[in-house]
Amino acid sequence: MWDPISKMARTPSLFCYVSVILLLASPVPIARAQQDTEPSLLSLAPPSLGPESPAPAGGSVAASKSSSGGMPFSWTLPPFAPVSPRVPSERCRADSELYLKELESLTLWAAEMFDASAKFPTGLLHGSTLEAGNFDECLAIETTSGTHPMSAKYCLSSVRLRLPASLELENHKHQLIWHKIKNSTLIPYHKRRDLLYWGLCIPSSCSALDLQIHLQHSLEPFAAALGGEAVVGSDIDELDGPTISVTVEESHCQRGDTDGPQSRSKPLTTGEIIVGCWFALALLLVIGGTGYDVYQRTFGTKEDQFKNKGAMEKYLLCFSAYANGLKLFEDEVSDNPLQFLNGAKFYSICLIIMGHRIFFSLGGPIMNSQYVEQFYNSFEVVILLGGTIVVDTFFTISGCLLSFIILTEYKKYKSQLSIPILYINRFIRLTPLYMAVVGLYATLLPRISSGPMWPQRIKVESDRCSNNWWTNLLYINSFVKPEDMCMLQSWYLSSDMQLFVLGAPLALLLAKRPNLGKIVLAAFLIISSIIPFVLTYVLSLEPIFPVYMETVKDLLANEAYLTTYVPTYMRGSPYFIGMLMGYLIYDHRQRKVTISPVTAVIGYVLCTSAMMAPILISWLFYTPLWTYNPLWAAFYASLHRISWSGGIGWGIYALTTEYGWLFGRFFGWKRIFPLGRLTYSAFLVHCGLQLIDVASLRAPLYLSIYNMTLSVMADTILSFLLGFFMSILFEAPVLSLQRVLLQSTKIKKDTDEGMVSVVEEPAKTVGDPLAFPTHPYTFHQQDNSAYIHDENQDVHL
Repeated sequence: MWDPISKMARTPSLFCYVSVILLLASPVPIARAQQDTEPSLLSLAPPSLGPESPAPAGGSVAASKSSSGGMPFSWTLPPFAPVSPRVPSERCRADSELYLKELESLTLWAAEMFDASAKFPTGLLHGSTLEAGNFDECLAIETTSGTHPMSAKYCLSSVRLRLPASLELENHKHQLIWHKIKNSTLIPYHKRRDLLYWGLCIPSSCSALDLQIHLQHSLEPFAAALGGEAVVGSDIDELDGPTISVTVEESHCQRGDTDGPQSRSKPLTTGEIIVGCWFALALLLVIGGTGYDVYQRTFGTKEDQFKNKGAMEKYLLCFSAYANGLKLFEDEVSDNPLQFLNGAKFYSICLIIMGHRIFFSLGGPIMNSQYVEQFYNSFEVVILLGGTIVVDTFFTISGCLLSFIILTEYKKYKSQLSIPILYINRFIRLTPLYMAVVGLYATLLPRISSGPMWPQRIKVESDRCSNNWWTNLLYINSFVKPEDMCMLQSWYLSSDMQLFVLGAPLALLLAKRPNLGKIVLAAFLIISSIIPFVLTYVLSLEPIFPVYMETVKDLLANEAYLTTYVPTYMRGSPYFIGMLMGYLIYDHRQRKVTISPVTAVIGYVLCTSAMMAPILISWLFYTPLWTYNPLWAAFYASLHRISWSGGIGWGIYALTTEYGWLFGRFFGWKRIFPLGRLTYSAFLVHCGLQLIDVASLRAPLYLSIYNMTLSVMADTILSFLLGFFMSILFEAPVLSLQRVLLQSTKIKKDTDEGMVSVVEEPAKTVGDPLAFPTHPYTFHQQDNSAYIHDENQDVHL
């Protein structure tokens, strides 16, 4: 009776598993590999690997001598070509046979096709699960050999090995390969060693189905040697016995004439034309507005700078990159008590860029996964693993600014403050730049680069955006089709907008009826804390989103990410804590409340402790000591955001008091204020840069602290540079247009009502670039009840 367990124990373990992949290219005829005799992995080895085995007989091309004499080239490293009789395409089989024939003669194009395919896997047991071959070499192959022109196709296939559930490994004196493979599927922070991605270069006439069928046929003898069978597809968990799974998707195959870096241009789609025209129009307006502005500043008189302009001139100057750039890089300190939040935004977005770089790197191909795995046993890494809570900082800041500014504006204008106008203003403020980035994702992003994993990463993301862009436009993508969300980070904008819709009337209630408003705010805070508790306890959810290499590979396919990290109802408590702190700051400033030095010191200590506690405790969930307990999980899910946000809230409050000097110099350094104003645009573009970087990799990434530091620094610099460009194109002009339109609306009213104050500062000296106002058509935003969003209010990250 065939005993796969004993058979595996007798067969050299490493060869057993590696041969599953290597023998895809075996020149042994398939008919011979399917003899009725009991299969043996060693007997199925190619001549170069078998113990003193003779050359195989039969019709294999590899069985014949090459024209130059001596051992056939394919004996040393057997080539791969879909020549199985099961392959449905006759053209594919004919081209594959031609390829093998030309390879025996060492014809250049055939040798390049063989050279471009992945060979013997290296580092598989160390966690390097991508054998990509040479992507660019494969797609550059073109030939006219034979009766018709032929080119190459690159396909990234996946082969998975499932071990039998009955496999007993405890009685072996030494560890076998099976120990490591099995442990990699059981330990959550390990990279799976039972799944290998294999890059193959084949004739372009072969489809993904042809390749998949041939792979299945080739692997059947080895699956039989393990006591199972080869199957097409990836769902093998329901089958009994060890099974080899083969998956090749047409979307994972690329041709040189359509997909490679040297591909001929594909026709533009309608969407690409629309987005391209949108960017071109924005660029032309910016160039025109900048040119006119510079001309006026250079050759115009002082009177020209301050005379009444026509409507068209005003609107054109709104697109001036020069004027908008000066406004953006202003570093003057105002009397706004929350101006230091520009610094807090900058430092926080740097942490988020670092966190997302870790996500993308861990989810990509890694050469030294075992090096990464050891960090999960180190307590020091808890700062990174628990760092996902940093995003709640922005919810807290957003809520704080919303309540503080609405309270301040209500004191000035009372009933003139309009909630619908706030909604419209915020939508106009955020959406143009947001939709510009979404448009890039949906249309032009796939044209930027290429790589073995480009279809799995970039094209999938582009398809999500082209199909679901409307959910982003309506800010409902965190609830509607979250599993197909466009832009990984866009869930935040959805949640922040939804919380803004709830928070604005609540802040107005705090202004009109403070006692009732505080009761309602407290109720909202309690409810937003109870919801995570109940859902975690009832549904047995994870208390945190675990940052493992397998979970971050495809975040939108991870249930924990969609149920515990993305939904707005899991993020409400930080926002409402921020609103509470905004109310306290406003109230204490109105009543001139001061705090004692002892209170300040105790507050800072408690603030730091409250922020560190959820991060340190989160390490428990990564250790073997943690056994899932729904009650403890529910308590942590409910309280850890409150603890962090409470610490952030106190820090914001303390920095507005006379004891803010302790950290005020760090957060309130005016030189970083311009970078703080760019956080929104940097937030929108940074994930795209990181995604392109990982998707265009040609080989597994070697991870080290040094390499990650370089990557984070490069990500940060490039994100702010690209963010500046996008801001000048879309964000700054929209803000300027809002000012001009509001000025035109309000200027007709009596200026004594305090609705508009036009800024007309005299020039310092003619020719001085700072001689004139930062923008010739600015007005004091704080003097307009319809526009209460100053530079600090809209914290989008």
